[in-house]
Order: sequence, then C-alpha cells, then structure tokens
Amino acid sequence: MPSQKPPLPAPTLSDSRPLPRRSGDHLLEQTTERRGVEELPFQLPLPITERYHPELELPYDGSISIGTVTTGYLVGGKQLPLDGEHHRVTTTQRERGTNWGSSELIDALLTAAADVAEKHPGATMQIGNIAKGGGGDIFWSVSHNSGRDADIAFYLLDDQKRQPPLDNLVQVGSDGWTTAEPKLLFDPKRNWTLVKSFILNENIQLQYIFVSRPLRAKLLAHATKKKESPDLIAKAEALLVQPAGAAPHDDHFHIRLHCSVADLAEGCQEVGRALPTAETAANRVSERLPKLRKLLRSKDPEKRAGAAFMLALFGKREYSSDIARLLRDINSNVRIRATNALVTLRATEHTKGILGRLNEEHDPTVRTALVDALGQMGTVNAIAGLRNLIADQRPANRILGLATDYSDVGMEAARILALRGDRLAIPMILDRLKMATGDQTVALDHLLTHLTNQEVPGSQAETAARWVTWYDTARDDKYNDWVIGGFESAGYPVIALDERGAAPLLDAVLDERDHISHNARRALQTLAENDTDISHLSRQGAHRAMKRWYDKNRFRIEKEARKIAKREKSRDRNRKLAKNEPRKRGNTRTISD
Repeated sequence: MPSQKPPLPAPTLSDSRPLPRRSGDHLLEQTTERRGVEELPFQLPLPITERYHPELELPYDGSISIGTVTTGYLVGGKQLPLDGEHHRVTTTQRERGTNWGSSELIDALLTAAADVAEKHPGATMQIGNIAKGGGGDIFWSVSHNSGRDADIAFYLLDDQKRQPPLDNLVQVGSDGWTTAEPKLLFDPKRNWTLVKSFILNENIQLQYIFVSRPLRAKLLAHATKKKESPDLIAKAEALLVQPAGAAPHDDHFHIRLHCSVADLAEGCQEVGRALPTAETAANRVSERLPKLRKLLRSKDPEKRAGAAFMLALFGKREYSSDIARLLRDINSNVRIRATNALVTLRATEHTKGILGRLNEEHDPTVRTALVDALGQMGTVNAIAGLRNLIADQRPANRILGLATDYSDVGMEAARILALRGDRLAIPMILDRLKMATGDQTVALDHLLTHLTNQEVPGSQAETAARWVTWYDTARDDKYNDWVIGGFESAGYPVIALDERGAAPLLDAVLDERDHISHNARRALQTLAENDTDISHLSRQGAHRAMKRWYDKNRFRIEKEARKIAKREKSRDRNRKLAKNEPRKRGNTRTISD
C-alpha cells in the first residue's frame, strides 16, 4: 500500500548541485509532441514567470533574451496574439501559453506572415511553440527557453489548392506529401516566401532555420528555378539546416535568432554559429565590468543588488570577493542577491563566509537563502556545516518546497541533506527527532524515509524510537544496500544502482510513494550523468524524460550492464579462490609436519 504520509516536494535545484548541460544543445530540439492535454503533468496554459533584471547604466527598452536557448529565460517578452490578420496559433499549441517571444522575434513573425499573405493572398502563417511568458523550460522542447526560437508549421495545400487550418504540426515526407491523412502538399512557393522574408529582414539576425534535408532541397530548387539572386540562395543554403542529433524537423520550420548586440551586453549567450558582431558585444560587456564593480559600492541598495546579479550573470568569478562583502550589507535584499550570485559563480571559496554570515543573520528569508546556498555549493565544508545546523531552531522562511509554518534553519538543513542522500546526517536528524513534536515529527519521519529509502512503520508517538532502533540495526550496512532494499521491498527488482538496475528504476519513478520515486530519479540522474534535469518535473514528466534517455542509450546501457555482470562474476570467482587458498596452504603444512 502506498504511504499515507504528506507529500514531500521533489528535489529542486535548491536541493542539489546545479546540473550541467551537454555541449551541443544548441542543435537539439527533442520534442515530445502529439500528446493529449490530459497526459500532461501540469496545468495549461503555462503560468507566466516574473523575471528580475536590473536596469543599471544601460537602460533597456523592450525584451531581453538572457542565457542560452536551452538554459536561459526571457525578460519583458512580447506576446503574439493567438489570431491575427495573417497568422494563427495552431489548435494544440494555442492552449499552452507558449506564444511569447523576444520583441524582435514576434515582430519578425508578423512581418513574415504579412509578406507571405501579400505574395499569396489568403495565406495564413500557422505557429506552434515559441516560449512561455518569462521563458524557461517548457515540456515540449529542450530549447525555446529564451524567446529566440519559434516553430512554424509548413504552408500545406489540399487537392483544391486551399490551405486548411491545422490542429498541430504535420509531418511531411521526402516526396512533399504529408504522411497522414488527409493528404496535403508542401507548397514550395509559400514556404520559400516565408524563408526569404526572414533572411531579408534587416531588423533581425538569423542563426538557423531548422528543416529536414528533403524539404530544404525543395526550397533551394524552387529558389534556383525562380532565379533568386546567388547571394540570397547562398544565405539560404547556410541558414537552412537539418540539426544533428535531433528530430529531422520534417513537420515544421524552427526559426532561431542570434542574440541582439544589446541583449549580449545584458547576458544573452550564443551557442553555435557566432555573429560577426560578437566581438563588439564582448567589448561592451568588458566595458561594463568596472562600472558594475563600482556599483557594488553604490549608495542605492537596488544598484548594489543589481550589480551583484549582473556580475554573476556574466560569470565573472574574479569579482566574487567584492560580491562576498555584500553578505554583510545593511539591506536584506542585497544580502540575498549576493548569496545567490556566489552560488551562480560557484564561488565555493566563500563557503566559510556564508557559514559565518548565517550564524549572525537575523532575517529569516536571508537565512533560508544562506542555507540553500550551502546545499548548492555542495563542498565538504558546506555539507559539514549543514549537518551542524540541524539543531538550529531559528526561524527560516521557505521560498519553495514545503508549504508549512514550522520551518526553521535546522529543518531546512535536514531537508537539503536528506534529499541529497547524506547518510552522515542521520545521527543529527535523530537527535532533532527526539526533541520534535507534531508537524516537525511527521516531517523528520518523512525526511528519513527519503534519505534511507526505507519505511519504518509505527505510531507517531514512537517515531524517534523506531528510527533509532532501525539505525542501530542498519548503521553498518552500505548506503546503496539501504536504497536497493527499499526498492526490493516496494516490488522493484533493482539489483544494483548501475546500468543493471536502469529498467526497474525507470518503472519506480512512477511509484506513488514519494521516497521510491525520489530515489529512483536520483539513481537515474546519476546514471545519465546529470544530462537530463528532471528535478522540477512530476512523476509522469520525469518518467518521460528518463524514458527518452533510456531509449536513446539502450544499447550502451545493456552492453555496460553485461560488462558489469561479467566483472562481478569474475570478482566472486577470485574471492572464492582467495578464500580457499590459505586453507590449502595450511593443509599442506600440516601434512609436511
């Protein structure tokens, strides 16, 4: 039976070390389209995320695309109307709230739609995902984070030369016909006019137009037949690309813009093909750095906080000592921004400073940020510091996670350590549990269940006693044995937390028991070498993401599992031989005597 304990939140980036992205993500768009809304693990439309970005010595007007297309976000984005004179958002995508983009991208889409309609009266651009309000991850794509990507359905015609409205993006075969009924034909004329509009638009800088090779060939053949200029065709040849290691883009165009020069100076990051103006933008960033450093000492707390934020956004670790001084700033918001900036910069050399500030900090919200920072730093000293904080009962305000009114510094430290699987924290958590009452007893019981992957049933009054008894029995066992034993008790035949256990671990992600699902995710993310961040997803979303990873790597996983099994068998054989060898020598000596 599933546990009836209150749910513990899935680990967020606050609970573990931030996860690195793979190189080459700029060419990826691993879509998970064609799902019904009822299968999605969240509510539609996606909520708008408010983003902070300081307006310092370079006041900005319009949107700002921050970070990369796979890890970034969007500030001050522009919303595309669901319907317009020459465009519409497709039926499936219009419910998602993914019709936001950078000002430049939205304006370019509207311009292209008008250009196609002017050349081909009645033509309607049909648009899929762009970005969600505020940008960030969306369920259907690896990219589309920073408002510089848009999916555009192909212009398709029926047998009467009419363009029907589309419910979704439609796959087109190499012959130009859709692969499913009703049969529709890829129209080179309208689609080329679309491509041409983007290429000739002087208000944007295109980075890529992703499309499948057969359809790319049709577009270029049409341009050649139409006697377009060699310069235009050469640009089209360079921009029209079938991405490597991703879906072929045979059901839509994927438009991607470069960072504008203004956005590069605010933290936009290019990956892949670079702009000719990239050096100019880099110079603008370099010119800003001394000014930002000076603003760290501004009389205005908003400017001090903003300068710390921007230096971290630019990844300028050499300024970390200047930022660390703000841990003692008189303004609590500045202290929070400085703490978060040190985490962003991975400035682990300031762990001691964070611990020192935490011992003196009087603001509960700043305390939470400092505790969270120690968890994200993840150094030996940071984790040791968190263990020592478990007994600390000073109030702390939770920003994310458990929605309770009983949180304090020690509970936050215990939560982070439990979700990291830190077995050395157990004695401290048990000491805290012995003094706990009410909701804190329930929460600590739940944390220990997550940490150990074990359920130790009994009444709430006996919670501390039963966990102490369990730990006295199991303290000498290996941590992995606890976790594996928990899976086995739950009915999952996980024989090891390596490739041999990948398939049952994948099943366990969907388990209704929070601790089983949580530990299955942790094990799989370790196997995947953290290249798939599932910490923020529901069970269903995490399962889909890891299933994609498993299917993509199945051959390698199964091969590695066989190699591990073979090594284990060889080790067992050698152990037996080693165990028997002394006995044989002893028998020989006895006979000789």
